[in-house]
Amino acid sequence: MIRTRRRWASVALVAALAVGTAGCGGDDEGSEADPSGSPTEDVSSTPAESPGESPGESPSKSPTGSSVAAATGIELAEATSALNAPAGWTPADGIVDYASAARGPGRRDSLLLSDNRSLASPDATLDDLVKSWHRVAPEGTQAERLPDVDLDGTPAYCIYYTVKGDPSLNYDISTIRNGQSINITFVLDDKTLEADPQLVESVLASFRWVA
Repeated sequence: MIRTRRRWASVALVAALAVGTAGCGGDDEGSEADPSGSPTEDVSSTPAESPGESPGESPSKSPTGSSVAAATGIELAEATSALNAPAGWTPADGIVDYASAARGPGRRDSLLLSDNRSLASPDATLDDLVKSWHRVAPEGTQAERLPDVDLDGTPAYCIYYTVKGDPSLNYDISTIRNGQSINITFVLDDKTLEADPQLVESVLASFRWVA
């Protein structure tokens, strides 16, 4: 439980730092984001073991399915957004007062929705947010920007990443709407994705704006 709380606290901090520094100047040392929205490998502090290598071996790395049934589990709701966790997941402590969380069946499985006033520049783009994410990513992160996803009509970036020494498979999805920074973070066991390859897509399909 302590390990899980620390991870969620770290997730919330990284998300806040990312949107807080977006559009504040300075080029990212990693690869430039692909404006076409096609998958672009963008590795941070730890290089891939071989050219073109993707982090991890997730059976469903890119959440691009458009006809996936929406998740029907417990609702996570914040100031302007809400979504449903996968069926069977249970409520968890979101750590901060602007986040809600759920815990899955796997030892590492967690889902976090945060919705807070954005500190980013008003004209920050998704590419700016991605660059800021890489600047504050944990040491040893190997990350890949996947095609942007749709959050109830609003485009959001999607980053799939792993951290050296940690077997978790991670997804970070984020956007800014009406001055609010929205962040959805998945931390998953590989066996969880093997059992439900469309888990990420189903949660995103349940996302809706409530304000």
